[in-house]
Amino acid sequence: MVPALSRERIKTQSVNLAEKVLELRGGAKAAKVHGLKTKKKKSPLKAAKETFNGVRPVTRMYLSLILFTTVVHCIGLPAPELFSLNMASIMQVWRFFTSVAYLGGPSMSMANNAYFLVRYGQELENTSGPGAHAWFLLVQTTIIGVLSLLLGFPFGAQAMIAAIIYVSSHQNPMERMPFQFGFMITSWQLPY
Repeated sequence: MVPALSRERIKTQSVNLAEKVLELRGGAKAAKVHGLKTKKKKSPLKAAKETFNGVRPVTRMYLSLILFTTVVHCIGLPAPELFSLNMASIMQVWRFFTSVAYLGGPSMSMANNAYFLVRYGQELENTSGPGAHAWFLLVQTTIIGVLSLLLGFPFGAQAMIAAIIYVSSHQNPMERMPFQFGFMITSWQLPY
């Protein structure tokens, strides 16, 4: 006699196999004829929206600012002049925030920075909470803004993301983590 648990597993496996065969032989129409459910594919826009909404709130706000500055750059407005921080525009307070969010136009460097922001910014926000993470970003914006004015660097987005990676990697410094191309490193080595 076959136990009930294994009967259920056999039934589930046979239904999964039938769905795969029907998908290969006729797709949704064949599955509908035989009364099987088909998985609906998500549109890329809907998948991107769900992924974006899945990001923690403070990290999502900073990512939104980065995406906004990139879109402004792409539509042809003089983005570097609009977002840079210098002594002549010190009274325009919004430049403190846009100067730490402008990564230039779409590129692999920008995509890598956005990935690092989402991965390690969310980790930092999960560890410390949204309020503490927002305070961290505000303090970092102030420090980077003041240093940018003193040293003459108009943009500080790479420095901000480096600060997020540095602090996040020191939360659990001995944790082993995957790096590019399958290499394993400990967390404290990530900023280097």
